[in-house]
Formats: sequence, C-alpha cells, structure tokens
Amino acid sequence: MTIELKVYSIPEVNFPTLETKISKLNKKAVKLNCEPISLTLVETVDRKEAGQIVRYNQVTISGVAPVIAGWELIASCEGMENGVLIRSVPEKTYPEKYRNMLICEHCNSDRKRKYTFIVRNVETNEYKMVGKSCLKDFLGHVDPNFIAEMLQYISDFQERDYDELPSGYVSRIDTEYYLTFVAACIREEGWMSRTKANEEGGPTTAGLASEAMEWFGKTHTDYRGNLIEHPEPTHHDKELAKKAIQWARNLTDLKNDYLYNINLLSKESSITHKELGFVASIVSSFTRQMEKEIIKEQRETAQKQELISQYIGSIGEKIQTELTYINTFSFETQWGAGHIHKFLDQNGNVFIWKSSKYIEVDQGETVKIKGTIKDHSEYAGAKQTILTRCKIA
Repeated sequence: MTIELKVYSIPEVNFPTLETKISKLNKKAVKLNCEPISLTLVETVDRKEAGQIVRYNQVTISGVAPVIAGWELIASCEGMENGVLIRSVPEKTYPEKYRNMLICEHCNSDRKRKYTFIVRNVETNEYKMVGKSCLKDFLGHVDPNFIAEMLQYISDFQERDYDELPSGYVSRIDTEYYLTFVAACIREEGWMSRTKANEEGGPTTAGLASEAMEWFGKTHTDYRGNLIEHPEPTHHDKELAKKAIQWARNLTDLKNDYLYNINLLSKESSITHKELGFVASIVSSFTRQMEKEIIKEQRETAQKQELISQYIGSIGEKIQTELTYINTFSFETQWGAGHIHKFLDQNGNVFIWKSSKYIEVDQGETVKIKGTIKDHSEYAGAKQTILTRCKIA
C-alpha cells in the first residue's frame, strides 16, 4: 500500500530554514537510533502576488520526529530561591530526591539550570530528571510536518507590530502584597479555584486578585461603559495575608506535593504570574485549617463536659452572648455578595449569622454579640441557632 505524502508550498526565502531544521532532527535521529527524515523537492512554482513574482518550493516530507520510546512526563521542576517548585501530573508520583536537585541525568552536562523535568519509563519504572533541551529526546522532537506547515505561511520579512520586552525579562509580584488582594477578593466574592471556575464558569480568585492589584487606586470600565469596582484590602486582609504566609512557612509534613509547593513559595519574597494560582490558595487553605482547629478545640471542650451542639433560646427571642468566631463563607445573590458567619459558644453550640456585610474579626477571636434568634436548623448533623439583626459589641 502506497502512502500519499502531503505536498507543502514553501516560500523560497524559507526553504533554507526548513532544510536546517530537518538536518538538526536527523542528527538527533542518528544519536537516538531512529529512522531519518526525508525532505524531497518536487518542483518549483512561480506565483504573482501583489504585483511581484514569488517562488515556492513544492516539497514532501516522510518520517516522524525522533524519540526514545516508552517514556512519560511526570512533573516539571523550577528552581526557586529556597528549593525546587514541582508541578506534577495529576495522580503521578516521583522520587523525593528530585526536590533537592536541578540536573540532567541524560546528557549530564554540568551547568546551572532553572527548569528541568521528571520522566518515567513505563516498562522499567525508571525515573530521570532531564533538562529542557533533552526532554525532547524522551517525549518527541518537533514534528517535521508541523515545521513545514508553519513555514508555508511565515516569511522572514514579517515584522512584529508590538514592542518586545528586554530579553529574559520577567515581571515579579510582591508575595505578601498580592495575598492581601487575595484575602480581599475572598472576603467579597468567596474562594474560586481553577477547577471550580472551569466547572461553573467565571474568573478564579487568583485572576481577580491580580486584576484588583493592577487597578488599585485607579478606575476602569467594561465594554458597556459601566464602572468596574475591585475589592480593596483592609487592615484585616493584610493581617490575614501575613498569618497565612507564616502558616505556610511553618508547614512540616511536606509529603503532599501541594503542601510542599506552597511551603516553598511562601518563602519567596516575590513571585511571577505562573505561581499566582498556587500562592492565592495559601489564604484559602490557611482559613480552612484554622476553622478545623477551632472547631476541634471547641468540640473537645464540649465532649469533656459531655455536651454537643444544641438549639439555644426560642425563635424571636433577643439574646446577648459571647461567641468564638470560626469562619465566613461568601456567596453571590441577585442583590450582591452575601456572607454566612459561623460562631461557637463555650459549650460547642453552633450559631449562624447571615449578613450582607463582611465582619472584621480574626478566626478564634471571642466577641460579644447582640441579636435575634431567627430560626433553628440542622447542617451536616449539627444543630444550629440562626441569628439575625446582629451587632458586635
């Protein structure tokens, strides 16, 4: 059976580039004991374009990109000031020794590296850390047909219509400063992870915080001319950011990839846009952990007293009591943002206050509250006393 090869029309000015790239791929094919790639010139064609004659070389390509068969990508690694940031493929594991090195175990060249990758042989279960240039040997080099496809349309005389940043330039963001905007966005909109955003639609908290930081102190409008308002960090947001960073820096059980990465990034004074998602999640993770610890402490106290959460008072009754603040859960309504504030009393009884306003209270802080009992309900098996029209003394 004869396979009909696709014919590419390569502008004459781009033909030497195609030959050079195919030659490089063939040199690599020799090293990896792969079949060479064949570039065949079929004919040349002259075409009149915009009043000029442009010559095209009609070529065919046979062969595939050289690759060492049987390897899969496990993780990407990036050298940071305090260690190696590792982004692993979901459900893939790797030897922990790679958290402390940035080398290429393929070419063994001795040079300083910023990026490496971890690959695994699917048959022998052998792992290797390889550099960026060597990664292609394991996952495949550029498809020669893709090169030809691109060179059909790209000419050397094309110019960019934008100003380029200096070579190697990467903008950086102050870590703590960014997290104050993350805290502000969570306070106003609630936490939106990338996974949840993909499922439900809408922007991520990391993206909202980045935009709020960019437009801080300035105004801008949407395509309809409506003024866009971004959350501005309060003193409480700034304190929450500091506590979240300190919590992440003090993590000790780092076998989990996620905890390892946020521990590493929390020690960086500044980050790039690539790390925004990881860093933004520090605030959310910290508040969830604090909530667990406060509830555990309150329940342990209640269990010692042989008490569990019970309904307090009667519906319609006005009360004044001391409660420990647990956490706030934010959500969207047709009238704007809503907030569910959760409290516990000294006996472990749960109190809920739904409000349109966010409260400036630290997790674990005990406050005096005046309010009216609106309802009694249950959530996840726990009895809750619902409050309304509350004031914090």
